[in-house]
Amino acid sequence: PNIMKARLTDKWIYIIAVINAILLISIWGAEYSGDTESYIAAWDNSWSKGVMDELRTPIYPMFLGIVKCVFGKYFGLACIILQCSLLLFSIRYFKQILSWKVTSQSAIWWLTLAYAILPSTSSWAITLNTEIFAITGIVFLFYNIFKIQHTAKLSNVCWSTFWLAFLVLLRPSFIYLFPAIAFAWILFFKQYRKIATFGIIGVCLVGLLELGYCTKFKEKYGIFAPSSVSTINNVWIAFQNGLMDPSFTNNPTYATYIKNHNGNPIPAQEVVNDFGTITVNNSIVSSQKAMPLQWVTTSFMRFYYASSTWLLAAYTGFGPLTYFFGISICSLHLFLLLYLIFLVWEMKRNKRIYRASLIMWTTGVGNLLLIIIGAPDEWGRLLLPSLPLFIIMFGQVFNHIKFIINPYKKTIEYHESKAN
Repeated sequence: PNIMKARLTDKWIYIIAVINAILLISIWGAEYSGDTESYIAAWDNSWSKGVMDELRTPIYPMFLGIVKCVFGKYFGLACIILQCSLLLFSIRYFKQILSWKVTSQSAIWWLTLAYAILPSTSSWAITLNTEIFAITGIVFLFYNIFKIQHTAKLSNVCWSTFWLAFLVLLRPSFIYLFPAIAFAWILFFKQYRKIATFGIIGVCLVGLLELGYCTKFKEKYGIFAPSSVSTINNVWIAFQNGLMDPSFTNNPTYATYIKNHNGNPIPAQEVVNDFGTITVNNSIVSSQKAMPLQWVTTSFMRFYYASSTWLLAAYTGFGPLTYFFGISICSLHLFLLLYLIFLVWEMKRNKRIYRASLIMWTTGVGNLLLIIIGAPDEWGRLLLPSLPLFIIMFGQVFNHIKFIINPYKKTIEYHESKAN
């Protein structure tokens, strides 16, 4: 029994995670995704000169640039070592959130290990892309928010505000965090009025930061947005679904292109580069005004298309390790629905509001809605920031099942959870 218990101590999670990281770094080294070059170019051509980049918000290009300045030609290796270290550093915070919401120690241990070594997290730690910053940033953000329920300190509000700002400047797609985090502080307001008030102020300050950033971006590139990525995604969606018309632009060359390619897949970024961000964005706005019902319909169709996409997205080359689990986004749809039904039933039965659970569900659903409505594909990858929340939510559901297998005794132990 003592040997079995020793296996489930924290140190074994770290030992396994470190070995996993060493193997990944040794065998694969620094992996480049399709977006890596654009992040490097964003530093070389824009941010290093104090100029806004059209494609990339500042956080990750600055990280790459600073590491590149310090380590020179070895910057790729240095980046993935730092990213793996960040993942390892986040483990204790993820485990702490689990321990607040899940009472089964065996479930906490195994789910923490899954967070640390799943290809859906660890393979991105050796990839020069924003995913590992996004995943760990969510962990740090929600750790500081949920800690309010245990030690209501202003410092946690400050840290949560910092991580919210970090995430929205990391990737424009984190825009869904504004309503999600505002909702969190509203839920906490009755019991922690002072702390929640500062939390709401923090969300407003980050919102002003984002508005200021978008305003400066419009001055330089002509559209009110944090980057032109949304324009690229929307023009891809518009052409592929036949939502464009030559009458939507005053540019005759672009009108001819629309006439010849509407209804077909296009190289969206090349279209934006060739015809200009403002011209393309204006045509999309005209399309959305002229055909709102068709745009809504295509959004619903993407929910159908996304259902067959793998949920536990890993970086290319690690895919088979992920596909082995056979979990698709359709499974996530069902899980989120089941979780909501179960949560409402529990709140009604116990006559209390489970705030943390509502916040996690709202954030996960917000992430899902935004990426399917706003992105033409790669939904599994774009859902990765919410993966820590989904793991915790799965732990809660598992924890509420009336029986669990005790790994120490290998027997069935009946258990009723009080975690919220």
